[in-house]
Amino acid sequence: MKRRKTSERFNESQSLCKNSVALFRESRTQIGVNLYNTPANYGKRAFAYIIDFCCVIGIGLAFGIVGLLLLIPSFSRALGVIVLIVCPIAMILFEIWNKIIRQGSTGQTIGKKSQNIRIINSDTNAIPGIGSIFLRELLFYIFNTLTGGIFLIVDYLFPVWEPNGKRVMDKMLKTQVVDSGQAIQTSPLQFNNFDPPPAV
Repeated sequence: MKRRKTSERFNESQSLCKNSVALFRESRTQIGVNLYNTPANYGKRAFAYIIDFCCVIGIGLAFGIVGLLLLIPSFSRALGVIVLIVCPIAMILFEIWNKIIRQGSTGQTIGKKSQNIRIINSDTNAIPGIGSIFLRELLFYIFNTLTGGIFLIVDYLFPVWEPNGKRVMDKMLKTQVVDSGQAIQTSPLQFNNFDPPPAV
């Protein structure tokens, strides 16, 4: 009789343990999704843009200064002209690598990485991919050209009053810039393989 009561209590404890683990897993997942979707601070986004812009300008200045210095001596003028011609090409290639290839692969430009923010697909939480980022940049360029620069102003200021901090392009392509620092904190604890001991 005494052994039977002990077994019943053990079974009740086992059931309670299973329920607790299930609730923990569910709440952990919900917390992870909510934190991962926390919109990035507008100041961080602005500062990331400034850093990316300064990187492009820095490349242009470096090529420009070197090209001008090479123009001074008569024997290196041809090389100086080549450097000055390559200058805008280098700036464009850097922009393609940083904004499309790097951002499409990792969700971060150099500026975004410095601010610990990244762009994700707002539906799946996955990195959008190079194709999606390319389309995002292409449409932005087209709309900005057609509106004479007005779209740029509206798009960059849109997160100020948009509840989820999204640009117009984010809403069109279902992307979101989030604080990746908070997402990192949601790394799951090693409870996935935990199971209560079998009943005696």
